[in-house]
Amino acid sequence: MHPISIEKLYNPQYDLLPIYDKKVLLKNIAKLYSLELIGFKEFSAFEKSIYTAVYRSNDGIEFIFVPGDTVKLGLNFENKRLQDIFNDENLAELVYPFVDGYDDKIYNEEDVLTKIKDTLADEEIVSNIENYIRHNFTQEGGGLLSPHC
Repeated sequence: MHPISIEKLYNPQYDLLPIYDKKVLLKNIAKLYSLELIGFKEFSAFEKSIYTAVYRSNDGIEFIFVPGDTVKLGLNFENKRLQDIFNDENLAELVYPFVDGYDDKIYNEEDVLTKIKDTLADEEIVSNIENYIRHNFTQEGGGLLSPHC
């Protein structure tokens, strides 16, 4: 078995490998950790794709290898509104607990959407939501995701 170069487990080095070299690397991971290699697969999301392997552990758990990457964690509200940061579905989930009387008095989806829009129009409530997020989440910064198999 060839030793696994740690650099190849991270992007962009992993992305630059030809498919054959990725297969060799992914097979070595299976051998190193005594995993069953089920097969190779390409996954796509958010305009990115990754060629990887599907594994099964001795206790039957299936998972894939994802190369490590540098990511930005946290939120930056500078010159942005909540509507600029979150899509409609996530924004609705975020605002819903701040809607006045949400737990007892709203029965249909149309009423909920109207209440959410009204809540987003109230600058004081939006400011409270932003303060809540700032207090409970990190500010935008750097981080490193490491591969786990």
